[in-house]
Amino acid sequence: MRLGTLRRRAVKVATALCLSAATLLIPPVARADDGDSAEPTDEPARPIGREFGASDIAPRLSLHGFADVTATAYFDDVDGVGTSSRNYFALGELDLFLVSHLADNVSFLSEIVFESDTDAEVAVELERIFIKYTVSDRFWISLGRHHTAFGDWNETYHHGLLLQPTVARPEVVQFEDHGGVLPVHSVGFALGGRVFKRSWGFEYAANIGNGRGPTSRDVQTGSDLNDQKAVTLRLTASHEAKGRLLFGPMVHFDKIPPNPAVPGREGELTERIVGAYLTYRDDRFELLSEYYYIRHEDNLTGARYNSPGYFLIGVVDFGKLKPYGGYDRLDVDTDDLFYGPEITPLKRGLVGLRWDLNSFNALKFEFRHDIRPGVHSNGFVVQTAFMF
Repeated sequence: MRLGTLRRRAVKVATALCLSAATLLIPPVARADDGDSAEPTDEPARPIGREFGASDIAPRLSLHGFADVTATAYFDDVDGVGTSSRNYFALGELDLFLVSHLADNVSFLSEIVFESDTDAEVAVELERIFIKYTVSDRFWISLGRHHTAFGDWNETYHHGLLLQPTVARPEVVQFEDHGGVLPVHSVGFALGGRVFKRSWGFEYAANIGNGRGPTSRDVQTGSDLNDQKAVTLRLTASHEAKGRLLFGPMVHFDKIPPNPAVPGREGELTERIVGAYLTYRDDRFELLSEYYYIRHEDNLTGARYNSPGYFLIGVVDFGKLKPYGGYDRLDVDTDDLFYGPEITPLKRGLVGLRWDLNSFNALKFEFRHDIRPGVHSNGFVVQTAFMF
C-alpha cells in the first residue's frame, strides 16, 4: 500500500477520534447544578459497544467553567489615625464544574478551583468531589467532599459568582480559606431525602464526616485528628403557591483538636452550631435570610466563646435588571483563639444592581458601608461574573 494512501487513512482515523472525543466531552451549554441536594442534569449517556464489557450506556461528562473580575474602591476612616483609601483590581476564582451520570441512579460531581492570592501564586483546590446514589425521592446518599448542609446559600450558590445575586458571599457563610467561621465543607457521608404532601414538601439532609482541623481554615480531607465525627442536620419545610417558600432549622456538633502552636489553644474545643433559615422566591422577588449561633467550649479551661451571625438580602427582578439590598452582620468573639486575626466582627449594609447582559454574563454594581472594630468604611465594587 502506498505511503500517501496510508497517510490519508491515518488522517481520517485521527479526525474521527477527535470528533468522537469532542462529542463526549463538550456538552450543550446549560446552567450548572445548584447544589449537593439536586441531582446533576445532562443528556442521556451514549451507547457503547458490548465489546468493552460494559452496560449499554457510558458516562457522559458535562464541563462548565465560572470566573469573575472585580474592581474595588474603599475609603476607610480609622479611629485615631484618619482616612485612607484602597483601590485595586482582583481576579476571582476559575471554577471548573464537572457533572456526570454513571447510571440512572448514580451521579458524580466535582468542583475544582484555581485561585490567585496576593503573592501572585496560584493555588488549586478540590472544593467538592462526590459520588451520589439515589434510591428514591425519599432517600439518597453520597460519599466524598460536600458543601455542609447549612441553610440555603451554602448549597445553592457554589464558587461560580454568576449564580449568586451579590458580589460576595455573606460574611457568616464565607469559605474557610477566605476566613470563614462555619465549617462549610464536609468530608465523609451526606444523605437526605424529601416527601411531598400536596403543595407542601418536607426535606432532611445530613453530613457525617471528618471534623474541623486545629484552625478554622483546615478541612481534613485525608485523615481526622480525633475519632469524634462532625454531624450536621438540616430540616426543611417548603410550600409552593405563587412562589416557593423554604424554611427550617439546622444543628452541627463537632470536637475540634487542640492547636499547641497557639498559646491558650492547648485544649480540645466542643463546637455546637444552631441556626435557622428562610428563603422565598417568585418571578419578581427573592428573599434570603439565615441566622447562626456558634458556641465553642474549651474542654481544658471551661471557657466559652459565642459568635452569632446573620444576613438578610432582598432582590427585585425586572428581567435583565435586578436591584438588591441587604444587611450582613457577624459578631465573632475576638477572644476565641480558634479564629485567626483576619476574622473580625462586621456590620455591613449594602445596595446594588445586577445587570444580566445575557444568560452567561452579569455585571454587578454594589455600594457597601462596613463597620469593623475601629474602622468605618465605604466601598464601591464593580464585578463581571461569567460562565463558559
